[in-house]
Amino acid sequence: MGQLANIALKTSGLIVLAVGLAHFAMPTLGYAPEVIAAVPEDQRDHFVYLGTYAIGMFLVSFAIMTLLVDPTHTDGLHRIFLGLMVMVWGTRIVLELIYPVKLSLFFLSNPHPVLVAALLMIWAGYVSAFAGSLWHCGERASSG
Repeated sequence: MGQLANIALKTSGLIVLAVGLAHFAMPTLGYAPEVIAAVPEDQRDHFVYLGTYAIGMFLVSFAIMTLLVDPTHTDGLHRIFLGLMVMVWGTRIVLELIYPVKLSLFFLSNPHPVLVAALLMIWAGYVSAFAGSLWHCGERASSG
């Protein structure tokens, strides 16, 4: 895998890590107080706190795995992980386009364009690493 694909992959991992960590601040700092107050308490506990913290933990886990992936390995597990991340982030882009975020988040009154741009950057990093892994695997197969 080329150096550029490695940089793209690690950049995606760092962006995912930042987004994941931001989820732990979202219930109290990310959403406007009136948004949180409008949700009944039982639903708030489940959808706002539990859901947001769980998403944050999933994202931090994805980021750690991404940052630990050795891009020189082209075994099946690395390719499976990278391929799954291409699908996960591609699906997240599609979901953002179908269901755009219309709530203000942190300092953004309209986070949708920023989210789409960030999601595209994350996805592109995984795509480049996955393609590089497939390319390198093909080179090994044709030379051996």
